[in-house]
Amino acid sequence: MAPPARRGEVRRKDPLKALAVALKGLQADDEGTASIYIELTEQGLGRTPAADLWRHLIAVDLSVFQSQTAQALRAEGLSEGLSEALLVVLSGRGVDISEQSE
Repeated sequence: MAPPARRGEVRRKDPLKALAVALKGLQADDEGTASIYIELTEQGLGRTPAADLWRHLIAVDLSVFQSQTAQALRAEGLSEGLSEALLVVLSGRGVDISEQSE
């Protein structure tokens, strides 16, 4: 049995991991091109277990950003999402909400 791969090291048997590592490296220099290849890869994988693995490999962990600005942006996004969800529920139940109240 081969020893485990070190961080950043890719084995030939893990083509999705190799591609994810390469595209994450490309993002630093050319985010647009990397984003296109990331999207095309996910679309090509369809609804297979490999697609779930791909999404896991390519996901970005933003939890390391703990500044007050980052926390405020997360809170703002959560607040907006909850507000939109509430409006959808109320609308679905036939409650009319004026645009001004929204």
